[in-house]
Amino acid sequence: MPKSCWLVLAWLLAPAAPLLALGPEGPIEEVSLSEENFFDLLSYQYPAQWDREFHAHPSGLRATVGSLSQERFYQHQELVLDQPLGDQVGFGYRYLENSLYYSATPTQQAYFRFGQPWHLDLVGFPAAAKKDGDLGWAFGYGLRHRGFYFRASRLYENLLYNQKNRSPGLAEVTDQSVNNPVTDRLEVTWQGGGDWYLNGDWSHQATASHRWNQGALETRRSGTQYQGRVEWGTERVWGLRVLGERVFKEEWALSSRRQDLGYRWEELYTRWPVAPDWELTLGGQQGRFWDQVGADDPLSRFSSDLASRQVYGQALVTQKEGLQWLLALQGGRAELTQRYPFSRDDQDLRGVQLKASLGAVFFEADHWRLYLNSTWDLDLIIGRQWDGGNLQLMLFF
Repeated sequence: MPKSCWLVLAWLLAPAAPLLALGPEGPIEEVSLSEENFFDLLSYQYPAQWDREFHAHPSGLRATVGSLSQERFYQHQELVLDQPLGDQVGFGYRYLENSLYYSATPTQQAYFRFGQPWHLDLVGFPAAAKKDGDLGWAFGYGLRHRGFYFRASRLYENLLYNQKNRSPGLAEVTDQSVNNPVTDRLEVTWQGGGDWYLNGDWSHQATASHRWNQGALETRRSGTQYQGRVEWGTERVWGLRVLGERVFKEEWALSSRRQDLGYRWEELYTRWPVAPDWELTLGGQQGRFWDQVGADDPLSRFSSDLASRQVYGQALVTQKEGLQWLLALQGGRAELTQRYPFSRDDQDLRGVQLKASLGAVFFEADHWRLYLNSTWDLDLIIGRQWDGGNLQLMLFF
């Protein structure tokens, strides 16, 4: 399908939302992960080579989905489209969903780009309800798939919320925005030939507040998201990857509640060819997830903290043109602590996790990749060792 058709479909079908979605929407709620979830997440990540390849194309789609538990999937979908409309004008579209510890609202953004290599962008997206529309601007240099690129943007979300918050027959407005969300974002990519690669993405949402039920309830929310990767080397490549999110929420009604929620991920790895058709990757990763809920009412307090450290090895074996095998082994320790009011169902879990993965990669160079993966819990002596599976898709157009 031509790229222009993808642009039209994206515009027509995707729900309107800002490009930054911080934490679960709505009231404060208890959130937690299980002790093996960082081990699951590592096996569901795109291979490092794929991440670099994705950012080397002007337009592409990538998606991964894998089982975290009997109740939840981990999902990540990202669509990036960029269409030049001439030497100095372009049009683009971005869509993102990243559901880790909550069901994230899909986010999207469309933009017109004016100028090259320095450019000024008009950013936003309309919504069926005019009160939910977004509008902003961006200033940058270059294109995301060529050499050096950076882009700084500001998005004003729900810009007309109070002016357009009306419904036919509604005599009185029961909620209002006190401070509309404003999101600042900085993106940097540097593809320095075969020796260096840098990709970073940082977003911050200033404190936004909202009043509900004619002021009976007021909520505030702010937060930060970031992700970055740097690689260096030619034959033997070294890499460092970080990502994370932190969200602060507050509620005032008859009593007040406060939440500090987030996660962080650090990973160091190296990869190199050990044979003409074999590439080996060795690395280590540590992660932490936390949810701290404080409240005036002791019955509404909650805390959850998950920390893990692991090492891993991956072997990518090319059997023939269009078919590869990916074998992985990972192991480490995890610690989970959860506290409930008056010690109900408190948890203190510590243990060793050992997991293996076997997958097949079907591909056509510079066009698409499909990865089917199966994971196994080797630390379980009794019980079901099969832990689930993972599907990854990547398209370039």
